[in-house]
Amino acid sequence: MKTILLLFTFSFVCNAQEIGKNCDTKYLVQVESNIEKLTEKEIAIYLRAFEKECVTNVEFSEYYNELLFKIAEKHPQEVLNSLDKIALEKRKLILREFENAVVEVDNQKLIEKIKSCRGNGNLKKSLINAIAKNK
Repeated sequence: MKTILLLFTFSFVCNAQEIGKNCDTKYLVQVESNIEKLTEKEIAIYLRAFEKECVTNVEFSEYYNELLFKIAEKHPQEVLNSLDKIALEKRKLILREFENAVVEVDNQKLIEKIKSCRGNGNLKKSLINAIAKNK
């Protein structure tokens, strides 16, 4: 059983890295079409899919950013949980995305949703601060 779980986890992480390396907008379309039913694992894959290389890919980075806010509005607890489990460097990259929405966002409404979540208080504060910087 542990072997199966380890293989699944490895596949899960590799899948996110592969998506990120390719800056694959087809993946983003799939995420958007399933946005209501995303699981915490799928959200974690989504968060891990954003790589530094994708920042220069305007189509991917803007679409990723737009979906990031939609996912956070629909699944704030899962986003917070997933952010808590990813590497610090990746977390900083994602928090910068929250500072710079490419679409109009109701920051106060999103902040209230994040405030009501359980979890890492420092991370929650960082996420709220990032969203508050968004203009």
